[in-house]
Amino acid sequence: MKKVFAVVLLAFFLLSFSACTSLNNPREAAVLDALKFRNGTAVKLTGEITSFLLFEYYLFSDGTDSISLEVNAETWETIGVADPAELRFPARYEVVGKIDKRPNEEALVNVVRIRRL
Repeated sequence: MKKVFAVVLLAFFLLSFSACTSLNNPREAAVLDALKFRNGTAVKLTGEITSFLLFEYYLFSDGTDSISLEVNAETWETIGVADPAELRFPARYEVVGKIDKRPNEEALVNVVRIRRL
């Protein structure tokens, strides 16, 4: 029983560690390429947020293609944006997040870091 617990604990630690390091070392890519990545892939995209879509969703483009971003209020606050409704578009940003592919929906990026350029 102790061996099983130790193996489960080690597996959990390794999976947690790999998840943390992937966001610290995301894949830099164009949107066109990012759309082909697997679900959960950490990416860094540079381009423009061109419009507000709905709730926490924005349209992002880098000239190769467009993708939706999910950016929560806490993420906006890290760069001093108190009210995302006051953003002016288009605006150039670098975003880091994870690809989120859901069945029968377009891929999007769950943004964890954002930086205005």
